[in-house]
Amino acid sequence: MFSASVRLIIYLSLLSLGLTRVTGALYAAAPSPQDARPAIQIMLGENFAQTLTPEQPLVLTFDAPEEGDYQFQDTGTTPDGATTLVVRDVAGETLYDGPLVPTELRLAAGNHQLMISAAQEVQLALLIMGQIGELSPDATVPGVLFAGGIVEAQNVEGALVGSLIIPQTPYAQEISLNIVPATGESYLTSVQGADVNAVISTDETNQLRFISRGGLYQVIVQPDSPVTSFTLATQVSGPPPLLPIDAPVTGVIPADASSVAWRFEPERFYPTLSIQLNGLDVSAPVNLEVHVEDEQGVTLYKQRYATGSEPQGTNLLEQITPGRYFLTLTRLDETDTELPFELALTGAPAPESIPIENGGEIQGDIAVTEAAAPIQLYRFNVEQTGALITVSRTDSAENDYVLNVGRKEGESLWRAALPLGAPTIQFVAPEAGPYYVTLLGSQGVFSYTLQVLESAPVPQINVNGLTWGDVAAGDVTFFRLPLVDAQRWVTLLLAGSNRTELDLSINGYDETGKPVEVRLASTPQSSTEVVSLIT
Repeated sequence: MFSASVRLIIYLSLLSLGLTRVTGALYAAAPSPQDARPAIQIMLGENFAQTLTPEQPLVLTFDAPEEGDYQFQDTGTTPDGATTLVVRDVAGETLYDGPLVPTELRLAAGNHQLMISAAQEVQLALLIMGQIGELSPDATVPGVLFAGGIVEAQNVEGALVGSLIIPQTPYAQEISLNIVPATGESYLTSVQGADVNAVISTDETNQLRFISRGGLYQVIVQPDSPVTSFTLATQVSGPPPLLPIDAPVTGVIPADASSVAWRFEPERFYPTLSIQLNGLDVSAPVNLEVHVEDEQGVTLYKQRYATGSEPQGTNLLEQITPGRYFLTLTRLDETDTELPFELALTGAPAPESIPIENGGEIQGDIAVTEAAAPIQLYRFNVEQTGALITVSRTDSAENDYVLNVGRKEGESLWRAALPLGAPTIQFVAPEAGPYYVTLLGSQGVFSYTLQVLESAPVPQINVNGLTWGDVAAGDVTFFRLPLVDAQRWVTLLLAGSNRTELDLSINGYDETGKPVEVRLASTPQSSTEVVSLIT
């Protein structure tokens, strides 16, 4: 048996020959980081807010789900002529270049890029809506509705049905269906989904709201009048507001909502971050839940607070690497009153990383006490994609600490837990650029020496041919396989001399350079191994 993690953009047919023990590394080269400011992906129907300055234009992208007429407008207080909008299609052709005023463009389906520049500092409030989607009178063949879509229905004689598509997001956001009937007319509007079942009447409100992370929802619009008309627009709240670190915020859970959310985006590695929830009215018990997850939806923290019976507390998030995270505060009691609160996220980043030159050594000391567990960061730069990287340490064997290597501060893509683990970490760099070493002490006071060595790129496997090699007993040889296309089959055949035990390990990376794990089966105690992978 062996395990493998595969970065598979395509799967190819491959034949490799080795002796004793062979490790093959499959990877696909990721694009090198660019100097330009990265584009921000936004959604149709999202009120996107951002501060613009003359020195830093804003680049955005959005997906048009189908051909239609799309409206661009700044819904804020930006003076006319203060901002300029450039719209380009997927081929880079400029479709519009002019002032950001209410503008309608006919766009094809696909990804589009926006560049917005300002003549002075302004607060942008961009909203993009499209005349897209439709409702159907046939419930067996419903129409299709989109986030950011506007549907106008005329001469309606009965219920209309549509399947609302909300793109998947790593955060929960509010979806708002805004229905405007003709004067004097009334509608019942309902939405049903995996976790939603809501109905409104336009006699009471024109807005149906629910929380979603993405999915498919059935929308039914039922008129009270025999022949009528209406307009239905779907908007999304977009990412939650930013929760700054070390800057408390005050807020309110509204009477008609059960939760509020924020995002926080640390640019440094934080060994710990403290969540502090204060300012609650404790005259009556209030049950709350604090939930923190990363951009992949992995829960990092989930804790309930029962005010009135337990003191309001402080809790810790640990080992927070640079990235994007989401914090949701949920009220678990059913109530019709607002709930004010104060929320703070506090902590100190790890010390600045120390550079290590290729082939050089660096010495350090670490002292772990009951009061503190120091963390030391180092960084090095990989010059060539596919290079073999060796991170080694030298110190007495009884020292107890963890050595991590990753693409971000504090990240653990490659790991050695000492003293039981190997004193050396070896891996094939999925891409050139900066890498970080994190040393976390567990106990004791000791000195250490670290060395980072970048060797030449490892040999590339011949596709549909033989790759010959040999490996000394107990040693490891690395290979690489660049993958370009998707939806393919890869077969690896490894054969050695008789009565040798072969051990094949496959390490792969996705397009961001993050390892992707796949578990495969092989024949133990064998001189041959065959592995097939399908995307």
